[in-house]
Order: sequence, then structure tokens, then C-alpha cells
Amino acid sequence: MAGRKSAARWRDWHEWQDVHEGLFSDDVYAQRRAVAHVAAWRSRGDVPIAVNATAQLVEIGVHERLAGHHQHAIGATTRSHMEISLMYATAIVRCVNGLVDCSQKGTYAMAVSALAQRIGIPLWIVDLRHEATHNQLPSLSVLRFAADHLLAWLRTNYWFKQEDAIRGPVRRVAEALLPKLPAPAQLGLSPASTATATAADLKDVVDADAMRDMVVPLLVQGHQYGESVLPSGALFLPSYFPANDTAVDEERLLASYPRDALVQLVLELQALWSSTSGCLLAAISQHLVRRDAELSPWAKEAGLHWIKLLVSNEWRERIKYAERPIEEIYQAGAAVLAMAEQLKARAAASSSVVPRMHSILRACKGVRNHPDSARGVAMASELQAAGDGWRQLCAWPPSVLGQLPAAPSDGLAEYPLESDDVDANPHGFSVGADAGDVAAEDAALDELMRGIDEQYDAAVAATLALKQRLHEHVVHAGAGADQKVLPRQEVERIQSEIELW
Repeated sequence: MAGRKSAARWRDWHEWQDVHEGLFSDDVYAQRRAVAHVAAWRSRGDVPIAVNATAQLVEIGVHERLAGHHQHAIGATTRSHMEISLMYATAIVRCVNGLVDCSQKGTYAMAVSALAQRIGIPLWIVDLRHEATHNQLPSLSVLRFAADHLLAWLRTNYWFKQEDAIRGPVRRVAEALLPKLPAPAQLGLSPASTATATAADLKDVVDADAMRDMVVPLLVQGHQYGESVLPSGALFLPSYFPANDTAVDEERLLASYPRDALVQLVLELQALWSSTSGCLLAAISQHLVRRDAELSPWAKEAGLHWIKLLVSNEWRERIKYAERPIEEIYQAGAAVLAMAEQLKARAAASSSVVPRMHSILRACKGVRNHPDSARGVAMASELQAAGDGWRQLCAWPPSVLGQLPAAPSDGLAEYPLESDDVDANPHGFSVGADAGDVAAEDAALDELMRGIDEQYDAAVAATLALKQRLHEHVVHAGAGADQKVLPRQEVERIQSEIELW
């Protein structure tokens, strides 16, 4: 449907795992951040009942803990036991009802107790739900105990099982990928597992999503979704590099690095998924930038060598000059070039990776002349320039104008009552002797305000120009293969989301 819109609840499984860790953290502020994440998911649409119930129970516990803290804003308010009991009871009733309703699959409705027993919820919690709904409200201690028990049940039956469902495909992909790596004995793999690995094995366990979300991260990082497969990325294993780090150069790297075997592996993956090269280029570049301080010199040299290879004529020849993969390589390289252009100025003094990466990508004509490269560099320059001007803060600090006195000699003067030459009022407002210069001071203040107004007008104009460039970028990025741009309503929605986040 052309006008249909949808929004994902969470960005990816990494965000889901962060929320899982935060909800069950011992840090109350980490729990608050996780609850806020679930609230954001809720605003995008329906969330699973297990996620919703977990967030509600955790939020009540967080509120109760912070309410007893005198240094927190919530601690300034008092909650009676009845209020807290009602909150717990409501969350427990909604949790049990939601979990049980999901199990109603027959034509006729089954009893709540039977369904709860089928999914593993204790009957005493079902009875407590009945008491809280129809009879006397249980005590606060009993409600707390029931909430803790439900949280443990939810973590065992939803969160842990979902974690296994996320990590299981990573293990299956790793089992098919690792035997294809060079020097299997150094990875602790048996020769039998190497001999039985065929190209069909990897093809059967991966698709486009698995290639992007699992295979490429394993090649670059060695882990994904918390499932650690290798000590580092499959392209950057320590066993590939010389032991001496004193003289690091590309020639010494290639003397021990299994370049041909790894290139053959990437070409096999390229045959399975046409976007492998572009995705790998972006992943390696981000890996070098984010972990610059942690990577060894040889790993950095190998990463830069892969970037140089992926944008070279040699690689275009190896992938047989396929139009779509080459365009995706150029597009990914243009995005990385824009990022390197923005980071080069502030990272040049402390990093040698960003300037070299920038030089490699600038040397490629297809990347350098790509439309996204010029647009990204221009936007990065404007954002950097806008960062030095006016900016909107959540709370404005005191203005400098409020700290400037209207006249240095004006003020409140006190005189003794026995003085005959002044008024009897001891708190009269007295104008200083140099009050005749008020006109000059007003003129100076007007000049100061005029300069500030000019700076503000220039900042507003720059902001409007930047928003226009964002609008043009969104329109260009929304163009499909048939060169049809997004409707203006969709463009305005994307712009509002960019400004919101």
C-alpha cells in the first residue's frame, strides 16, 4: 500500500539487549533509562506484553526506591502504602491478564487458572490477582513478593529465551564460517570440521539479513549480540600478524598475512550477497575509528589495507565489474569519506588512522566524485560551523546582558538620619555624580545590542539554510530505483524525526 507507514519498535537487537540489561540492573538510574526506552517503544506502537509488564513492574520498584531518597526529586513527595499497593496490584493484574489472554486459542474461553498453570504462572499469583480485583487488597509485602516473582518468571520465559533465539543463529553462522578461515589449527578447529565445510553449508544458513547482521560483524569484530566467537575479527586475528610491533608497514604485513585466502572467502560471500563489499567497507571503517585506541598497529594496518583493496581497480575486476556492487562500494566509501572529513581536523593530532583513511578514499575517483560524498562533506562543514554559533539549550544560562550595570554609579545609597541636607528617607535612590554620561552609555549599549542581533540573525539564517540542505538530502536519499521521490508529507515526517532525536 503506497500510503502505509510503519515504525519498528526497537532499532535493532543491540538496543533490545541494552534495555534487557538495564531493566534488570542493580543501578536504579540504569533501570530508569531502560524504562524510558520502553516508553519510547510504546509510543511507536504495541510492544510485547512481556516487555510492557516488565517495564511497569520495574518502574514501580524504581519509584519506590527513589521516593525514600531525600536527595532525589521524587523523595520530596510522599507515597502512602495504599498508593504503592494499588500501583503494584494494577501492574500484577494487567500482567497476568495479558499473559493469559495470549494463551486463549480455543473457541471457548478457558479458566484463567488453567491457562496460567499451562504457561507456568503459580496459582497463588492467580489467586492474588483475584483478591486484588474482587476482594480485599493484599498487603504491600505480599504484592512486592508477587512482583519479584513475576519479574523472575518474565526473565526466564521471555528475556532469556529471546536472548537464546538471537544468539543461536550467530552460533550456526559461525560454525559454517570458521572452517573456511585460513590456518584452522590456530583457531582450535579440527581438520575434520574443515574438510566437511562446503560452500553449500554457508549458503544454507545465511540470507541477506544474516550476512549484514552476523557474517560481516564476525569478520570485523569477532562477536555479535553478545556471542563471542573469536578473540577479534576473522580478518584481524593476532595469529595473522608478526610478533614485532616496532616497524609496521604494509610490506611486512603482507609477508605473513593470509591475504589471498581471505580475499577468496570474501569473494565467496560476495557471490552469496551482492552488498557484501559495501557493507564490509563501512564496517571496517567504523571499526577502525571507534576502536582506534584499542587496536594493535598491525590490525590498523590490515584494516587500511582492506579499505584500499575494496576501492581499488583490482577489486572491481575481481567482482567482474558488477554495476550494483560497485555503486554500493562507492556509496559506502562516500559516507565514510564524509565522516573522515569531519573527524580529520580534531583527530589528526591523536590518530593516524583517520588521515590515512581519508587519503585512501580521496584517491578513489568513484568515491571522490560520488554525489553523497560532496553532499556529506558540505553538511559536515556546515554542522561544524554551526557548532560555534548559537545553540538551543534545555535551560538557558544567565545572559551576559543581565550582568552589565546600566550605570556604574547608580545604586541604593544609605545616609544617616541625623544628616540635615538629605531627605529623611534613609533608603532613597541616589543618582551618581557622573549621571550626565547616560546618553553615551545608552548609545554603547544600543551598539552592543545591534551586534548581538546581527549575530543572532546570521545564526538563524545559517540554521534555515542547514534545514533546507537536510530537506534536499532527504529527498535525494528517498529516491528509489525508478527515480520517484518520496511524498512531501513523508519527507516532513522524516525531518521531524531527525529534529526530535
